[in-house]
Amino acid sequence: MAKDVAERILETPLLSSVREDKVVWEEEINGCYSVKSGYKLVMRYIIGSDKYHVVGNWNDIWKAQAPHKARHLLWRLCRGCLPTRSRLLERRVECTLNCPVYDDEIEDELHIFFRCAVAWDSWCAACLSSALHNVAYQQTNAMDRIFAVCSNESSDTVGRVVITVVS
Repeated sequence: MAKDVAERILETPLLSSVREDKVVWEEEINGCYSVKSGYKLVMRYIIGSDKYHVVGNWNDIWKAQAPHKARHLLWRLCRGCLPTRSRLLERRVECTLNCPVYDDEIEDELHIFFRCAVAWDSWCAACLSSALHNVAYQQTNAMDRIFAVCSNESSDTVGRVVITVVS
């Protein structure tokens, strides 16, 4: 570029409204960083692998009419984060695999929350046993069963299911 052109560019006055540069987080409308937007960015770009993506309508869990800690437990249940005996064994923790209450079944999420006699008593006490033994809710794992209930039942019923799972 010619020297005179460069000098004319540098002599161009800036607008009076131009201020000094500042750091702006483009993931938020207000330009300020939030943990939520940081988490979304990480999930979108860095991890980006199907290994970490679990298919399901997660919004149905978060919309349930129940306390946040109850919905969080349900989320952990669906993500496979609860330390059931079957999960512990997968992680090479030495333990017996069967349910400590009724030794005849393997202790996994489905057994603990739906099939165990103790769980069944809880469902009956909450007047939810007929809803959960509906043909539509006979999935082979707890996550699919939870998603089916969340998709097909009212938010009130889903809230009662969430509370019963927690208790």
